[in-house]
Amino acid sequence: MAAALTGIMLRTPPPAAWILPLGVAWSLVILTIDAASGNTLRQWIPPDQPIGKDEVATARGLMLAFVMLPPALLYIHRDKTWRRRSPRAPLYVAGIGAAASGVLANGAAFFAGVAAYIIGSFRPQAMLRAIGAIWGLIFAAPFLMAAALPKVPQLLTVSSLPDSVLHRLIIWRTVLDLWAEGRTLTGAGARATHTLTDRLGAVTLESGAQIPLVSSHPHNLPVQLLYEFGLIGYGLVIAFLVMGARALLAVPWRKEMAIAIAGLLSVVAVYISVEMDFWHLYTWCALSLSVWGLRAIAKDAG
Repeated sequence: MAAALTGIMLRTPPPAAWILPLGVAWSLVILTIDAASGNTLRQWIPPDQPIGKDEVATARGLMLAFVMLPPALLYIHRDKTWRRRSPRAPLYVAGIGAAASGVLANGAAFFAGVAAYIIGSFRPQAMLRAIGAIWGLIFAAPFLMAAALPKVPQLLTVSSLPDSVLHRLIIWRTVLDLWAEGRTLTGAGARATHTLTDRLGAVTLESGAQIPLVSSHPHNLPVQLLYEFGLIGYGLVIAFLVMGARALLAVPWRKEMAIAIAGLLSVVAVYISVEMDFWHLYTWCALSLSVWGLRAIAKDAG
């Protein structure tokens, strides 16, 4: 569809290699228009969704586009024709989309990616090492939260935080308590967090908003992995990440590739911290496309 739209506008079909960057660019444009117009585009498309579902779907669509943005930007930057025009145009649209969606996770992911691009342009390898350290902190965070995060009754009295932030803190505290009280070594089992919403019921915040104690999933990938797979599974995940990080840092990446990798890792770091569900296949598909896109560009560059 992206290639067809571009072909109609330019009156010439684009090269096949442009399918990913064009798809990401058009997705950002369409999703941004939908978010800015109050989900008008989604309301035109049947079937009708429950209240709030259109906003969530558009926000998740932007998340997928943000994950696939680094290889798209890198490809545009490498193209001599588009480099003379506006290779950062998709980035500008992404910023507008992040603001229009009103979702803190998308805004944080956008700014994390931009920060990685800016800092990485000066010290790309150092930026990759710094992001590796940040990922280490993210996967150490469940244990830090288990030790320091206030209990749920205390969190319910907090009024100084946005409801969305407070809700996540309550979810994390609840799931971590269940993990500590249950099978800490082997975990509760695959997809076990998905059963908690109905099982645990709802609570009322200080603001008066009623929320489920756990909403669908923990909205934090490390917390989810720890609860579902226990210390044994969590340790295996960390071992895999350490091996991947060592392999990544051992490669003398070209500057532009290192910046793109840093951008991708920064964006994903935000989403695994506050949004991602391990069992959402579409997120892994977007991440796979992004990784393979970067790999294809690296191979093409020799």
